[in-house]
Amino acid sequence: MNARILKLAQVIAKLQSEYTDEEMDEAFRLLQRASGSQIRNLLETRRLPVHAKRVPLVQELASLREREPDTYALIESFRRKLEAGELLPSLAELRSFGVSLDKEFKPSKSRSETIPRVVRLLLQIPEADLRRIIEAVPTTQSEGSEAFLRLADGIIRGGNRSK
Repeated sequence: MNARILKLAQVIAKLQSEYTDEEMDEAFRLLQRASGSQIRNLLETRRLPVHAKRVPLVQELASLREREPDTYALIESFRRKLEAGELLPSLAELRSFGVSLDKEFKPSKSRSETIPRVVRLLLQIPEADLRRIIEAVPTTQSEGSEAFLRLADGIIRGGNRSK
């Protein structure tokens, strides 16, 4: 695969995380109907913003609740346990978890500001994988780094994890 195609795929994946499926479908339909020169004219006349505003997390969760109530319940339960300190109680653990999900994860300086960033990552994961990942998260500090290593191993290996 050539580097330009890989870069394009990465840009599209990033856009998919920022826009709804309906918005992406509409944009693709617009591009399919237009010729190359029409697309250039559209970009020149509209001056589309380089960085569109991100949808607030509350809105993303509300949308998920309507579309996929089971996935919403799973993520919301996990979020509440994170906020209560029942799961990943330290900022370092939360940071490591975020990095295990996305190597480019940028945690905040506080745990309370990092939790929404982790939740945004979870919103991008299919429900089956999400369940597996959440179930592998250590539930107590006493399980320590061994449990976290099992979590990282489960994320890396996917469904082929041995117990």
